[in-house]
Amino acid sequence: MVEYLNVTLASGHPDLFLQAIADVATARGMAQLVKDTDLGRAQSLTMLAAVERVRKRASRAFCLTGC
Repeated sequence: MVEYLNVTLASGHPDLFLQAIADVATARGMAQLVKDTDLGRAQSLTMLAAVERVRKRASRAFCLTGC
């Protein structure tokens, strides 16, 4: 998982990195992610809100091109 996050971060695409964070959070559970990264509750919620914004934008873009 660390390699996955490193590769997506190195890609230079913030949306891709945020999606990777969401994938890892889903796979490992948010509580474990917070523990592993020393994120506080507020930081975790901010991160998840950003991930959700990216997902919504991606969904809207997809619908505009082919829903």
